[in-house]
Formats: sequence, structure tokens, C-alpha cells
Amino acid sequence: MPAPHEVNPLIPPPEGDEDPTQLANMIAARPYLAPDKYLDRLRNIGAIKLDEIVQVADGPTRMAMWEKHANLGKDVFITQRFFCEYVG
Repeated sequence: MPAPHEVNPLIPPPEGDEDPTQLANMIAARPYLAPDKYLDRLRNIGAIKLDEIVQVADGPTRMAMWEKHANLGKDVFITQRFFCEYVG
């Protein structure tokens, strides 16, 4: 069975001693070790990319960024996240 990064070009390949086994287990809904080195790097990449995307107010530009980062279905639109902070 090919590793996840070999079948999905949106998944960065492992670097150095990283191993895609835990990612493959996670995708297959099998038990996996969440503190895995490779998964940590992928989470960090995703968090940084998410922060970049949600800062963009223009809908078409934001959707173009999403399409480069995720496999979206047809006619999908992701709205800005709503944030409200109450200060007393």
C-alpha cells in the first residue's frame, strides 16, 4: 500500500527520519500515535497555512488559497471564521 504522501500531492513527504506510518494509520481510522514527529510537522504546516488563509478577507482570493491547500468538492465556499471577544 502506498504511503499517504505518494497518493496525495497535498501531503508533504517525510523528511529525515520521519515515518508516514502513523499518518497512514490515522487516515485509515486505525489507532495511531498522535505525538509522532511527522504528524507534528504536518500539524504545524496546517496551522500556519490556516492562519494565513483566514486573514484574507476577499472571498475569491481566499478560496484560491484553500484550493491549493485542500481537496475541495465542487461548489464549495468556505466563509470567514467569526470571532467575537467580550471585554468587561
